[in-house]
Amino acid sequence: MRYVLWDPEVGDFSFDLADLDAAAHFLAANFEVTPEVARQLLEEPAQDERLQRDYAALRRPALLRPQMALGHRPLLWALIRLRRPHVVVETGLWYGLGAMVMLRALERNVEDGGHAGRLISFDPDPTAGWMVPQRHADRWTWARATTQDALAANLAGIRVDLFVHDTPSEPDLERYEFTTAADAAAPGAVLCSGNGQNTPALRELCDQRGFPFMHHDYAAAGHFYRGNGISFATATRMTKTL
Repeated sequence: MRYVLWDPEVGDFSFDLADLDAAAHFLAANFEVTPEVARQLLEEPAQDERLQRDYAALRRPALLRPQMALGHRPLLWALIRLRRPHVVVETGLWYGLGAMVMLRALERNVEDGGHAGRLISFDPDPTAGWMVPQRHADRWTWARATTQDALAANLAGIRVDLFVHDTPSEPDLERYEFTTAADAAAPGAVLCSGNGQNTPALRELCDQRGFPFMHHDYAAAGHFYRGNGISFATATRMTKTL
């Protein structure tokens, strides 16, 4: 009852991961990084002063808490910092908190001497994306259309390094998005479902194409939310052993 009366969030919840060590070991087991480095990368967004300033300047008090809490997004930050993608694609923009985090991770890569990656976001809602700082305009493209109308056309001729699905958990929509993303995937690209195992779409794609499927069940710290975790695949065929 206290949450319902006092918390501004009623649909898209903000929380911290309860166990960063578990998340670090998940990354280490699947993405060629030590647990120690993975843990450092997972902690980076909470320690990033520029990201904190962006959040404080852009959040709307009626919709987001004063304290920055990023849910599973530190895993996406860590992958961007670790793999240094050229092209990141997300479907489902909403407020733009995920885009803000991923764009800052891409910006950090440049600050560390790396290349300038870019983010393409898909969302037809003209009121979405207000959490994205204006300074990212040169590395951010917002396709104001549904993925059914715009995803295939916008990915034509592009090699996607990281694809993040965060649109509604509709099986046919997820199948379409993951199939389209897999067709445009660079070798070794990572496909991610922010909806976890709400539908079998990503696992089905892995079975069809021989991609490894990975899933991390996380817990929210100090929050009632219990989601379905976060799932990943890599666009690399598994070698069968006899």
